[in-house]
Amino acid sequence: MTFPINYNVAPKAPPASFTSLHITTSSVMLSWLPPPKALTNGAIRFYVIEITEANTGTNYTINTIHKLTHVVGDLHPFYTYHFAIYAVTISAGPPTLPLVLTTLETGKFVYIYLI
Repeated sequence: MTFPINYNVAPKAPPASFTSLHITTSSVMLSWLPPPKALTNGAIRFYVIEITEANTGTNYTINTIHKLTHVVGDLHPFYTYHFAIYAVTISAGPPTLPLVLTTLETGKFVYIYLI
């Protein structure tokens, strides 16, 4: 089965399987998969991460990520953040649902193991 692809529009679906792999006091490692092929409308050029500090409402954007993992650094200890990812072809598609994470308190760390 083939799917019609319109190369002049944004992806129709967000990236899939958006999760965190590692959290420290000042960083978060995020991971995701591309949107389903039938809904990308062309080649994914890059991904955009949108970050909102829940404690202050401050928004940040990280553009031009060309891989499926990224470490977001320079975060505050024990702050809550909302993360969302967009896939971009000619323009940005819909965002993932927000991933709400809290960085660790100073002096603590956690590893998340996927089985």
